[in-house]
Amino acid sequence: MDEREPTAEQREIDALLARYERELDYFVLTRDRLLPLMRQLLDALREWARSGEDAAGRAAVLRREYVTELNTLGGQIDDWVRIRGSGLRVSSLAGGMSDEQIERFSALQSREVAEAVGREEFDAAQAELRELLLIFEEFAA
Repeated sequence: MDEREPTAEQREIDALLARYERELDYFVLTRDRLLPLMRQLLDALREWARSGEDAAGRAAVLRREYVTELNTLGGQIDDWVRIRGSGLRVSSLAGGMSDEQIERFSALQSREVAEAVGREEFDAAQAELRELLLIFEEFAA
C-alpha cells in the first residue's frame, strides 16, 4: 500500500470526483422532488394552451407550488449549475488517476449512465415548462 502524500494533481482529481458525485446527487434530488410536480404543471399548461383558459386555476396553483419548491432547492440548484460538467472535467485528468480514483470515477460514470434516461426526461420537461410558463405568465396574468 502506497502511503505517500497525494500530489497536487491527485488532490485536484479528488476534488473533481467529489463535485461529480455531488452533481449526480443534486440531479437525483432535484428530479425526485420536481419532476412529479413538473409533469402536473405541464399537463395543466398544455390544457390551458389548448383551451385558452385556466378556469379552475389549476395551472396558476401548480405554478405557485413549483416556484415554492424551486425556492426551497435554490442553493442546491445554484451549486448544481456551478459544478455541472464535473464528470467531463475529471475525465480529462484520467491519466493521472490512482487505482482508487479510477475505481471511483468508473462507479460514478456507471451511476450517471443509469440516471441518463431520467436526465433526458427531466431536461425535456424543464425546457418545455420554461417555454409554456413564459407564455402563461404573459397571457394569463
